[in-house]
Amino acid sequence: MSFVVLALGCASVASEIATNPGPEHASARAARAQRQLLSAMNHTLDGKALFENQFPRVLHATAKQPYNLVLLTVADKGSLEFVANFYCNMKRIGVDYSVLASMDDKMYDWALRQGIPTFFSGWVTDTDATESGHDNEQYVFGSQGFRSVTKFKSLVVLELVKLNFTVLLSDVDVVWVRDPLSFFWRRLATQHMFIQSNSPRLPGGNRLTFNFSRGPVTLTHEDDLTLPNRLNSGIYLIPGTQDAISAMTEITNHAKASPYSEQPSFQIVLCKTPGFKVSNSSCFYERDDFKLTVNILDRMQFPSGAVFATEAARLIEDATVHNALAISPPLYALHYNWILGHAEKRRLIDQSNFWLLNHEGTTCIDPSLTKGESHSSL
Repeated sequence: MSFVVLALGCASVASEIATNPGPEHASARAARAQRQLLSAMNHTLDGKALFENQFPRVLHATAKQPYNLVLLTVADKGSLEFVANFYCNMKRIGVDYSVLASMDDKMYDWALRQGIPTFFSGWVTDTDATESGHDNEQYVFGSQGFRSVTKFKSLVVLELVKLNFTVLLSDVDVVWVRDPLSFFWRRLATQHMFIQSNSPRLPGGNRLTFNFSRGPVTLTHEDDLTLPNRLNSGIYLIPGTQDAISAMTEITNHAKASPYSEQPSFQIVLCKTPGFKVSNSSCFYERDDFKLTVNILDRMQFPSGAVFATEAARLIEDATVHNALAISPPLYALHYNWILGHAEKRRLIDQSNFWLLNHEGTTCIDPSLTKGESHSSL
């Protein structure tokens, strides 16, 4: 396994420590293309033309074939620490097909110097993420800044889907327990959409049982797609098809006219109008000749914070970096939503030992070592 030395100050230049030399991996090809892009940036003033002519090489070098799949994150400088931790976890599970859409210069500059495949997202959407008065450093759930950022993410996804990429969108407060390809690979051929459930804990609902080494734990939840805010746009996979383009275009248009975040727009368009609910685990989008099956991801395999972080049972104490792989059914991702504030999210991620940055925020920690030791050094 290889880990990356991270320099959070954008003036520093980090280097990757490869412990297993061999054939060039997708991440290495993307990093090489990224360095070429960085060099070209120093000789041009037309960033948008540069993106259109050169950046697809980085995307194609990163994408997992034959489905042209990229794992996309979208973030600004206010989330830089979370992005760094996210990429430490990408290294931990061996994911080399992730791409970062940088929302501002500081994030973009930092990612370039880490060798992380990235692009300045304003080049894609032709929109400045900060136009709405969003404060990159301080936006919180429910604020105007939060709502503008979520809508911006959907615009980025739409443009990549138009380029025929299958996009697995992940928020940076998601911890991937294992490579998502182990779940999605055999499902990609269906060209369906998959999205996380956001259903809260409600009495009298369905019984969910997790099997831990200490024994089973059963929770009660309610899945009812007729109720609002039951889909979560922090994790979803959407294919690069014309049907998906139609659906995402309608979602972004609906969100643009809405005073809320884009999350409710997913459920309205996909499961209510023009889409409709098929069951409590699927919807069907249909507009003219465009049709898209939408599958709701299992809340036991892709749990939100409402499932694992806010329960009296404190499942977060069992889903740790050391034992999460032993949980059944197989656990793929933990989304630290339903938790207010970066500080509390970080505390809970750290409590489960998924916070892999050292105290200085410069080095990825090897989770197999004693907490605080690092696998690599500057």
